[in-house]
Amino acid sequence: MSTIGRLIRNKRFQWGIALAAVGGILIVVYVNRRRLEKTAGNIASIARATTAKYSKQFINYLGQVGQVLTAPRGVRNNNPGNINATSTTWNGKVPATENTDGRFEQFYEFPYGVRALILNLKSYFKDGKNTVRKIIETWAPAAENGKASTEAYVQDVAKKVGVKPDTVITFDRKYIDKLVKAIGQHENGESQQWISDAHITKAWSLIT
Repeated sequence: MSTIGRLIRNKRFQWGIALAAVGGILIVVYVNRRRLEKTAGNIASIARATTAKYSKQFINYLGQVGQVLTAPRGVRNNNPGNINATSTTWNGKVPATENTDGRFEQFYEFPYGVRALILNLKSYFKDGKNTVRKIIETWAPAAENGKASTEAYVQDVAKKVGVKPDTVITFDRKYIDKLVKAIGQHENGESQQWISDAHITKAWSLIT
């Protein structure tokens, strides 16, 4: 019998081979476990970072935590002007990845939605849209809402602001506060005035 053959038949040799195999398996298991632990740690770290980045409470128009599910859509979204969802980085905006509406922007707090409404109006005035008609025909164009609906919107807001549809107005709180309230009410229903003086005052304080 050859030397190799005698080694293979030797019990000690066989046990040595078996132990070496088990040891190899244990090493592989240990290495894989460490890799898994490292991966799990990385995932947890990312999760903590994400939570920290978006750990903001949703405060509704009543000053309470959470959405008022029975409220009109714009009020429910803290977006009383029903501003369309875009890539605009509004202050207080709920990130697109967390937006549960899809079509319209959502804001963490109601005054931030009012702030966005005011800033949109400001951009209109800069573009020369300085009458209720010009503003509403841009805000709710006839091509999207129908001529009759947009005209009714114009008349309603002009009446609430206390001016004629084609009267030139300026961008100051004498008109803007009334305009903001009128748009918010028309967008969300006449059952009540959704935007309070306190909401508007806070929104102005957020504009820098």
